[in-house]
Amino acid sequence: MYQRFRFVVPAAIIAAVFPTTALRADPPEGLAFFESKIRPVLAEYCYQCHSAEAQQKKKLKAGLRLDTRDGLLKGGETGPAIVPGEPAQSLLLKALRHVDGLEMPPGKKLAPAVIADFEMWIRAGAPDPRKDNNAPVVAAEDWNARKNHWAYQPLRSPAPPKSAVAGTVHAIDAFLQASWRDKGLSGSPPATRRVLVRRLCFDLIGLPPTPEQIASALADQSNDWPAKLVNELLASPHHGERWGQHWLDVARYADSSGYSIDSPRPTMYHYRDFVIRALNEDMPFDRFLRWQIAGDLATPPEPASIAATGFCTCGPFNTNSPKEQDRYDELDDILTTTAQAFLGLNLGCARCHDHKYDPITQKEYYRLVAVFNGSRRGEQPLRMKGKPANLTAHALSDNRTPGESYFLRRGNPENKGERLTAGFLDVLARHPDREQHWLTGPAGRVLPRQALASWLVDVEHGAGALTARVIVNRLWQHHFGEGLVRTPNDFGARGEPPTHPELLDWLASRLIAEGWRLRPIHRLILASAAYQQSTAHDPRKAKIDPDNRLLWRQRPRRLEAEAIRDAILSVGGGMDRTLFGPAIFPYIPPEAALSATRSPWQNTTKDSPDTWRRSIYVFTKRSVQLPLFQSFDRPDANASAGRRHLTTIVPQALHLLNDPMIRTQCERFAERVIAKAGPERDAQIRLAYETALGRLPQRDEFNDAVRFLEMAPIGKGNGNLARQAFADFCQALVMTNEFIYVE
Repeated sequence: MYQRFRFVVPAAIIAAVFPTTALRADPPEGLAFFESKIRPVLAEYCYQCHSAEAQQKKKLKAGLRLDTRDGLLKGGETGPAIVPGEPAQSLLLKALRHVDGLEMPPGKKLAPAVIADFEMWIRAGAPDPRKDNNAPVVAAEDWNARKNHWAYQPLRSPAPPKSAVAGTVHAIDAFLQASWRDKGLSGSPPATRRVLVRRLCFDLIGLPPTPEQIASALADQSNDWPAKLVNELLASPHHGERWGQHWLDVARYADSSGYSIDSPRPTMYHYRDFVIRALNEDMPFDRFLRWQIAGDLATPPEPASIAATGFCTCGPFNTNSPKEQDRYDELDDILTTTAQAFLGLNLGCARCHDHKYDPITQKEYYRLVAVFNGSRRGEQPLRMKGKPANLTAHALSDNRTPGESYFLRRGNPENKGERLTAGFLDVLARHPDREQHWLTGPAGRVLPRQALASWLVDVEHGAGALTARVIVNRLWQHHFGEGLVRTPNDFGARGEPPTHPELLDWLASRLIAEGWRLRPIHRLILASAAYQQSTAHDPRKAKIDPDNRLLWRQRPRRLEAEAIRDAILSVGGGMDRTLFGPAIFPYIPPEAALSATRSPWQNTTKDSPDTWRRSIYVFTKRSVQLPLFQSFDRPDANASAGRRHLTTIVPQALHLLNDPMIRTQCERFAERVIAKAGPERDAQIRLAYETALGRLPQRDEFNDAVRFLEMAPIGKGNGNLARQAFADFCQALVMTNEFIYVE
């Protein structure tokens, strides 16, 4: 029997296996998770018996305080409540599960999803910012100092350094070079044409370049050939699919509701299609934002503007007899996602108390909650030409009678304070009339969500400066692997400061000057020498700047899970490139599709051309992921993901080795190459390399490939074995690190 997979041993197979979790233990993400998922539960169910207040009233039970981190670690009569990193040894988790004679809350077991949150939090090290809850209120001078944080300031619109004004250096490069001078750094040599073509194709459309695209770039003798390719790729309908996935991560998009039932939302795809269309049309970002917050209130509303409000409704929602607490959880999900997506701020910390790090009060949080409290999710009609009259989308609607909103003490719906009306963040509202400036429009009073949308893009008097900084940082992040601010969802005090603040403000100013259109910013970034430089490593420079924060070289970047699947479908030649429409259900092995939900994966018997669509169209179920997506670190869509945290683990290589769909595509890849290159083996090897990796094989690689293929029996009746050998060779190329990384 012919022995397979002798040609390439992927680095992932020999890599160390690192334990991974869905949550980072270090700030700010871990603390945001605590504030949004853990603290509200403790406040609602535990503080009445296990807090400083209970202690003062002589009602403290078992000597256990749960309102401080020290209290959790110290524990009570039975020992420490938690052991960070060790869920199995944490008594609190046992009490939540009602095992070993422990019950918390007594007589009432919390939902499995809530208990799972606690397990994840403890496993991640139990990040917790709380200290002594009896500490004094933040002093006024400290509060004012917080308002001076860089992210809350107006745009400075700095001029590029002089070298750019003279026209000799791209403006972006001038900013970067200014940061190099004092460090003794310089940029890296330009990338080769083949490398740059592959980089541009994956960055802009998420697909590998064809040999024809590479040949065209190599033959073009003009100096502006990269700009021509950039324009071609930006005009591709696949650009919206590539960048749409980036935004869907931020929007925590899924086609199911989450929680224990995780029921499907069959019309949620209209929001996904809106995002793709908007990016393909280069919709100005200010309108893109307005529609997602209040598109149903547009005058007149359009099918696309209604579908756009799916941004507010695509988060997890408990469909199993929701209670008042679930309603406030839903509002918190909408509000915190809105703040992270557009402002890069974590507001969830203010749900139970004034923000510990940023100048945001609990009252301001609940005034923002009031913005959304008059709105409801549900199926909204879409009247589209050529479509059924009863077509609907899972979207937001406003009953135009705002629900009553209250200040919730400690975030507890059963402990209501004063009634509140809609309002915004004082630190970002520079108009003397603050929110009234936006709540009162030219024709009279406007609805709160419309006012919020206007405030978010008002550069002079509202939050528009921060909004512009956040979105250009996201563009930079996906072109360079890291943002100028490395915490794209947190521009607050717990986030990282920008490495190049003047460049960030300059890009934000350019975005606004271009009418909030994103494509001019793409072109600016991609035309820079910094973007087009190679990934060459220099030990001297690495010693000065080991993390490459000053961008003296490009970063090699691993493709995301969806782009890996799309690249495999692309080289296999079987990808269905149809745009838009309902989600698809690729085959998942039954044992991998098992979950505790009552809504199972709609499985097929096997993959077929009907399921060979781009990965953005794969049904996103919160409780079940495609094994390939799970192996390669796709987020679970339960919260906004501003960036993906990549792991290197053995199952990644094993998946590429054993997945039947991948094998099928590699066999198709081999057949395509043989049909196009003809019977000459040398031509087949060269074309396979160029198709998969965007380059021709080096001499030693070519010789290895020849020896590998010569192992297959080639004689009478052995034609199929020879073809299987070539399919093995093609699969070996797909399994290399070079296939799933972009230089």
